[in-house]
Amino acid sequence: MTNSKVWEVWEYTDVYRENKTWGVNDQCHTSDVYIDIDNMTDDELKRALKKLFGLKRSIRLKNLWVDGVETIITLDYIHKGESVPIGYLALKQ
Repeated sequence: MTNSKVWEVWEYTDVYRENKTWGVNDQCHTSDVYIDIDNMTDDELKRALKKLFGLKRSIRLKNLWVDGVETIITLDYIHKGESVPIGYLALKQ
């Protein structure tokens, strides 16, 4: 991942499920954040993303799936073996 950069936070506002696959109808840009990815553990990153997306305290960190490359970080919620999309962070250009 990249060093401290400004990331755009995008939240999925309308998701649907079709044929056991989740899709996204709509998303919105909620904010820009400065995150030092390289100096965070996976759990620290999950906690930060949990706060950014306003997820309930009852959601366990182990139920959050964070994946990413150099320019995008995606966040999904794992529930009953399914991965439900929440949103993503995109590196601000």
